[in-house]
Amino acid sequence: MSVKFFAATIGLLATFGLVYQESFKEFFFADSSKDLKQTNTNQSHVKQSLEKVAQVQHPEEVREILQTKDCSVCQIDGINLSGANLPGATFWSSSLREANFSGSNLAGANFNEADLTGANFRGANLKGANFKKANLSHADLTNASLENASLEDAILFAANLKGANLRGANLKGTQLPSQTIGEPSNGGTARSPQSGDVKTIAKEITVRIDYPEPSGSGVIIAKEGNIYYVLTAAHVMCEKNFIMCKDAVFTINIFTPEGSQKEKLNFNTVKKLPGVDLAVFSFTSSKKYRVARLANSDRISGINGTPVYVSGWPESDNSSQPSSYVFSGGKIADNSLGSVPDGYSLSYDNATLPGMSGGPVLDADGRVVAIHGQGFNQEVDDKEGNQDLSVKLELNLGIPINTFLQLAPKSGINLRVQIDSSQPPESARRSVRVPIASETIKNPNTRTAKAVILANKGFDLLVGKQLQQALTTFEQAIQIQPDLHSAWYGKGRTLEALNRNQEALVALDKTIQIQRNFYYALQARGDLLRDLNRRQEAIASYNQVINDKPDDKDRYLHRLFQPHAYVMRGATRYDLGDREGAIADYGQAIAINQDFARAYYFRASVYLEMRNKQLAIKDFKAAADRYLAQGNVEGYQKTRQLLSFIDR
Repeated sequence: MSVKFFAATIGLLATFGLVYQESFKEFFFADSSKDLKQTNTNQSHVKQSLEKVAQVQHPEEVREILQTKDCSVCQIDGINLSGANLPGATFWSSSLREANFSGSNLAGANFNEADLTGANFRGANLKGANFKKANLSHADLTNASLENASLEDAILFAANLKGANLRGANLKGTQLPSQTIGEPSNGGTARSPQSGDVKTIAKEITVRIDYPEPSGSGVIIAKEGNIYYVLTAAHVMCEKNFIMCKDAVFTINIFTPEGSQKEKLNFNTVKKLPGVDLAVFSFTSSKKYRVARLANSDRISGINGTPVYVSGWPESDNSSQPSSYVFSGGKIADNSLGSVPDGYSLSYDNATLPGMSGGPVLDADGRVVAIHGQGFNQEVDDKEGNQDLSVKLELNLGIPINTFLQLAPKSGINLRVQIDSSQPPESARRSVRVPIASETIKNPNTRTAKAVILANKGFDLLVGKQLQQALTTFEQAIQIQPDLHSAWYGKGRTLEALNRNQEALVALDKTIQIQRNFYYALQARGDLLRDLNRRQEAIASYNQVINDKPDDKDRYLHRLFQPHAYVMRGATRYDLGDREGAIADYGQAIAINQDFARAYYFRASVYLEMRNKQLAIKDFKAAADRYLAQGNVEGYQKTRQLLSFIDR
């Protein structure tokens, strides 16, 4: 690699924001940190950006394809061939993910075994085209002409075929998407409900599951005759031992505009999906209940700031006062987490409470995009009130609805669900914060209860960026209960957001003094120390996260925090001139989480600086693949642009 080329490449990396300028807070708590850039990109802009990148990246490939009509075994994701005249062209076994063929003439073209995930064929002429064994997941085939085309054994998961002409097409072995006729198309625009309308929809499709007391929530996703099907988190049905619950009889409460309705189900109807925390059960009823519409969760998972709502029925610590329904607004947080145990890969900042697990996460048009399952809380023992309380922190995790749609057929669950893949209108994409009241507390007048209520309010204010009010609220909680570590942590996070780093560090130190293995505070403390050039102390803080041995209740948190701690320890080692140590730490992060795109990206950056072009390209490609799979278009574009510059 020449010195000139190397210098230019490093300049590009600096432009894109290299790892060494980033910290954990900038991508894990994306919305409550200082000076953060939100993606907030609507779908049309995302598509335009991809097309622009493709034109910049692949001008020679575009010219060659237009001249030769041959692109066998190509790898040119995101290429723009909109309006091209390519009858009989060959794209056999090519990777053309997110490619744009809208309005093109592709009559008789050969796409046999091609990867066309997310490709745009809107209005294209595909008469007689060969899509045998092609992957058309999430492809837009709106108004495409597919007369006499072969779709034998093609994958059409969540594809949009509205208005497509399939006369004479070979559909042998093809599972058409279970999409309700007349629903808006992928490229269309749905109506624009206000959050109140979404709440009405959410409440009517969300059920409360009782066994024999309220244990969680679920969502009605399908109906066949008088049989309704409910999707929930598997741990709601039997949190500790699934087998021991087989003889249990559950009761569900469904709340319609006419009032609460009770339905009974037997546990024998429950089907748990393999490898993920999801389960489906059915009940029989002659009553008419609303059925949820499902959305394409890949369209929102990589776009920070997209508004979402969580619906559910929280637990109540007061047996004489049943829980009240909760509808909580927030937005998508960073989703570069990759693989997380039990399928949890969507994070969002909504305020949630225990008992809402299994309930739906909805988009701004009232469509289900995920199942809520992990709302991380800090438990607080109120001895004076003889009650268990909790403080809700910033992070929630859900299982994307596409995970269910992909796994259901493999589990023998074949339901005709309503899939609506249209894009909500611009007016519905603005973040709408809907705060919730604290959980129902049996005795709210104890000192601990008062402090917990204030701490929960403080976190809601912090996530809503009302920083001065949040700081005042956390300080009030601390004044009432000086050893409430979650309030100290909230104070530290708020001071950090206000750029008062030294004061923030004092608050985080106090948090860890009270609760030594509190991952949130340890990670934030490490980042602050690194920012203050106290690097050895930062490494010590990251080490505490890495080396902790969590019990079962903390395993999800540790699974999330440990790879991030490795990445930031690696960045800090790089600061100290230890490149090999940095590479080793990025490798550890990847070993724990093989889908952690940023870890590949950061390691590639070090390889590039060490002039190991081959390993750098390999890791940048791995990062790009994972960014694309996670719906992170910005990360994908950034990495592909680097690759196009390096791989010359």
